[in-house]
Amino acid sequence: DLMGKLEDSLETITQLRHQHQQIMKEKEKEKTETLAKLNEQLDSRKMAYTALANRQQEMRDEMDKLNNLTNSKDMQIEKLKKDNQSLSSQISEKVKEIGSYKKRIQVLENSYTELESKLNAIVSPVGTTNTKKPNQNSTNSQQTEASRKITGLEEIRKPVSDSKANVDKQDQSFNHNEISILP
Repeated sequence: DLMGKLEDSLETITQLRHQHQQIMKEKEKEKTETLAKLNEQLDSRKMAYTALANRQQEMRDEMDKLNNLTNSKDMQIEKLKKDNQSLSSQISEKVKEIGSYKKRIQVLENSYTELESKLNAIVSPVGTTNTKKPNQNSTNSQQTEASRKITGLEEIRKPVSDSKANVDKQDQSFNHNEISILP
């Protein structure tokens, strides 16, 4: 009986060992499968991290490029502002120069008008002098046109009349009261 119990115990131990080995094989198989899955997840996470790190570096490079572009555009804008200010100051200087030239032209026109009226007074005959002063508001072209009409160099003629034609042929002297200026 003791032997029978020993054999039963030995058989039970063998069965337990066999069950233990099967359980160990199953656990080992589960462990390798789990480890393989974890390695796959780790690899995919490594690839995702690498892609994210590369994208972040690309974004940094792009941001640096845009920052440099912005800085260059800011410098261009500053240069254009300085150029604009320079041109504005040049324009204001030119406007001042134009104003001074206009004043000089006005002074010269007034001087010219005075000289012209003095010349007309000197050259024109005594009876036809214009005692009116020229209007200061009239334009230069009107003043010069009026002065061209009376220069004192026009032809002076004796008035011709039919009734005295025969009598006057003998007397060729001029009557100074009847002298007229032709236009």
